[in-house]
Order: sequence, then C-alpha cells, then structure tokens
Amino acid sequence: MSLRLSWDAAPEAGPTAAEALKLLRRDINFLTATERAILAAFLADRVRAGRDDAEGADVVERLTAALDYRRWHRFVVHRRGGAGAEHFTARTQAFGSGGEQAKLAHLPLFAAMAGYYGSARPTAPRLLVLDEAFAGIDDDQRADCMSMLVELDLDPVLANFGEWGCYPEVPQIAVYHLERTPGLLGVAALRFVWDGRQLREDDPFLDGHAAPASSAEVPLLP
Repeated sequence: MSLRLSWDAAPEAGPTAAEALKLLRRDINFLTATERAILAAFLADRVRAGRDDAEGADVVERLTAALDYRRWHRFVVHRRGGAGAEHFTARTQAFGSGGEQAKLAHLPLFAAMAGYYGSARPTAPRLLVLDEAFAGIDDDQRADCMSMLVELDLDPVLANFGEWGCYPEVPQIAVYHLERTPGLLGVAALRFVWDGRQLREDDPFLDGHAAPASSAEVPLLP
C-alpha cells in the first residue's frame, strides 16, 4: 500500500480553475486566442473575488490575496492498494487494523513537512514535534515510521511515555527520561543516547558517566 500527495485545483477557485492552472504552466506565446481568453477570464474572476473578500484592504493587499496561487489549490492524498487507487479520506482510512490506520495518518504529515522544509536553507533544522507519538501502533510499525523520519531527514522531537525510539532503523537519537518523585519539587531529566545498536548513559549528572558503554547497558530500555 502507498500514499501519494497531489496538488489539485481547489473547488472554491471556480469551475474554470483546473483548465486555467494548466494554461498557466505553459508559455503564453504558444496559447491560442481562446486559451488566452479563458486565462484572462479566470484571473479577472480571482481579482473580483479578492476585492469582495478583502473589505477595507488597500489595492496592493487585495491584489496580493487575489493572485496568491496557493489559494487556488489544495492538497489531495491518494491511497493505492490491492483494490486500486482512491482518495484517502476518513472513510477509506477506516480500513485495516488500528495500527495501520494510525500509521497511514502519519505519512501525509511527514511528506508535507519534508516538502515544506525543502524550501529552507540546507543548514536549517527540519523540526517535527509529536505529542503521544505513534500511540496505538505496534513496534514493527513504529520502526517503519521512525525509518521514514530518517529517510526524509526530519528532526523529530517525540513525547511518549513508553517510546524511546531505539530501533535499528534509527542511526542515532537522544532520549530524555523524565522522572518525578512524589512530594519533591522538580523533575529529573536523565539523558541516554542510542547509536543504532545499543543504548548508553550520556549525562554528566549520572554516576559512572565516564565508564565505557557496554552491552550490559541495553536493559535500560523499558
């Protein structure tokens, strides 16, 4: 099973949007008179709609809103499986196990985030923050999700009571185990590092920090 993102004409952009957007991708010198008329009518309609929807704004703001091509599109997720291709909606997501449903719901998010960060500088962080990360997904499917984060070069910050992210698919990850003692102020944050093979303590406040890592430290996993 696979998912595919497409950027299609939005219904609210008008009935001629799909054809006009195709014309915008072509060199205007090769458009026929009829095609130019279709394109001109579409742009005039967008300007008219921008004027009506931006009451109180000045001319520049109205034109900026009217000609913002992002408002003429929408993202559509397509799901392809044994039964063929179909739009990925709340109804079609309901097929399959709970883990499969949760996993499929994460994929468009990961792809959209990776696409968004593709416009950033190469040195910029590619941050993805998830609370209760991968809840309801079994270990194998969690490993697949973590593998996709690695492949898409995202920098995840995950919060989950029982998720340490220590899978062979993950080359390296830092883990902060938060621990609170009832009746005492403050929260202890103990740092560990997973290197793709084993988990080791990596916190200057832990006894034995300078001791070399060994396989005996692996049972730190819950």
